[in-house]
Amino acid sequence: MERLFKIRCSQIGKIMGRVGLTDKQLEEMETLSKKNKRTKIQEYKLRDLLRRYNNHELPETCKTYLHTWYANDKEQIHSKYMDKGIEVENDLINFMADVLGYGMADKNTIRLHDDWIEGECDVNLPDCVVDVKASWNRTTLHKQVLEGLDKDYEWQLKGYCYLYKKSKGILFFGLMNTPETDYSNEVIFEDLPTNERWIAYEVIPIEQDFEAIKDRVIKCREYLADYDKLIKSKMGKIN
Repeated sequence: MERLFKIRCSQIGKIMGRVGLTDKQLEEMETLSKKNKRTKIQEYKLRDLLRRYNNHELPETCKTYLHTWYANDKEQIHSKYMDKGIEVENDLINFMADVLGYGMADKNTIRLHDDWIEGECDVNLPDCVVDVKASWNRTTLHKQVLEGLDKDYEWQLKGYCYLYKKSKGILFFGLMNTPETDYSNEVIFEDLPTNERWIAYEVIPIEQDFEAIKDRVIKCREYLADYDKLIKSKMGKIN
């Protein structure tokens, strides 16, 4: 392969699914193993579970992401939610810095990388890294309260902490005025009480998180090497 696989912080969650069997699958494997007599279907199921347990295959979500990475397809995705985030980002960063007691903050423009990870956090503060998300309206902001900290965002912040050498990361959701665009009329939220316009989550990584990411990147590279051979052996010929 010509390209060396590194994982972007924003995509770490896609490769960090559990390797091997889930708790439910482990329970099923133990139950089938204890049976004195098994049907053909149960025997096939047990063999498949044992294979997965012993071989520790990468999760399907990870494989799907690696296939897309390998193909190097560039797809431009646009939505009104993303457009708003881009338009209000600087105001959102200032809002975040104010309510969290940092006074002022600037948009980070320095992208970092090492042998394993690459990424560019939104804000690099003295004691933490921050990723800011502009909520579309009050409903979407309240949804963050109900759903809690998304696992993908958690891994993203851990990646930033690793690259920028910080002991914590903050995921900040803020409700900023919606600019007048092709999607909507201007909507004003700044008249709301400040505490009704934001929610944040703190992420505290541990050394084992960084080691787990490195280990998974190594496994991804091994998988991609085999995948590369498979693709090249089939392409451009009658199979």
